[in-house]
Order: sequence, then C-alpha cells, then structure tokens
Amino acid sequence: MVGRRFLRNLLESLSYIIAGVIFVAVTKVEIIFSWRFLILILFVPITFSINHFFGVLIGSVGFFLKDTREFQGFAGSYLTLRSILSGMILPLDKAPFSGFFQLTPYAWVLHHQVQIYLGKYTPLETFYVFLGGIIWCVILYFMASFVFKMGLKRNESVGL
Repeated sequence: MVGRRFLRNLLESLSYIIAGVIFVAVTKVEIIFSWRFLILILFVPITFSINHFFGVLIGSVGFFLKDTREFQGFAGSYLTLRSILSGMILPLDKAPFSGFFQLTPYAWVLHHQVQIYLGKYTPLETFYVFLGGIIWCVILYFMASFVFKMGLKRNESVGL
C-alpha cells in the first residue's frame, strides 16, 4: 500500500501541475512570479508528505475493517472530508469555526498556500505556516506508523 500510495500521490501531483498549465494556457491568466510564488515550491514536499501519511493512515485502518465495502465507504468519506477541510470546496477563512479548520493538517494541503500566494500572510506568518506543516508531517508520520503497527499486531494475533 505504501508504494501504491507514493505512486498515486506522485501522479496526482503531476496531474495538478498539468491541469494548472492547461488552465493558464486556455484562460490566458497572468501568474505573477514573485517570492510568494517561489515559496510555494517549498510546500510541495509538505503537501506530498501530508497526503502520503494520511493515505498510509487510512489504508492501515483496513486492518480493522472486515468488509471491503466498509473500507471503500470509509475511504470515500475521507476523500470528501479532505476536499472540504482543505478548502477546495469552500475557503476555510469563510467557513464557520475557521480558526479550528485552519489548524487541521488538511489546511496545509491547499488553504495556507493560497493565502500565501494572495499575500494575506506576512513573511513571519509564512514561516510559521511552513514550520506548522513540518510539525504536522512529523505528527502524521508517527500516527500512521502507530496505526500500521497496531494493525499488524492485530492480524498476527488472529493468525491472518
């Protein structure tokens, strides 16, 4: 699952890049290349890692679910939740309880990068966002590792 998730994240990232290039070419939108745009490149590994660790975490939950349909429903719910909590459907600063939603790891997938690009964060806030993304990567790494190990122990104890 880890290898499949890594490849899936890589292909998903490439498809976003290709879609962005096509969008810019078709709509003739001007992209302003500034320090804010270049800083976004630093967020690519953070976003990739957050997606990867969530994928491992969600995939490891499969150890605890008995039916494939239950896991598919759980994974589908996760994808919907990710779309909402990352700010893809509604900007997080416009959502109710926006302060809470901006602290979840999903906000580092899209919301904070958009805020940086739009110039709504100062350089110090940009540094804090970058640091927060790294902290979330570490937390998610340990969570994914823990759930994976617990799932392996559970299946070893029942002889699967």
